Amino acid sequence: MINVGKILVFLAIGIVVAKFVASFFGKGNIPWLNKLVTLILFTFIGFEVYQIGQLLVNKP
Repeated sequence: MINVGKILVFLAIGIVVAKFVASFFGKGNIPWLNKLVTLILFTFIGFEVYQIGQLLVNKP
């Protein structure tokens, strides 16, 4: 059985790649896609900061 989290991660990667490709071809100024990519990157950075915080708190 496939994990829902993995599906969401691959979907987010696909959206970011689609934004990159659209920008590469000069069609990257799509407001809803810009907002979606910003939300995805914000979530990813927030999760990484949380993980680093957990490592620092649990450090022996």
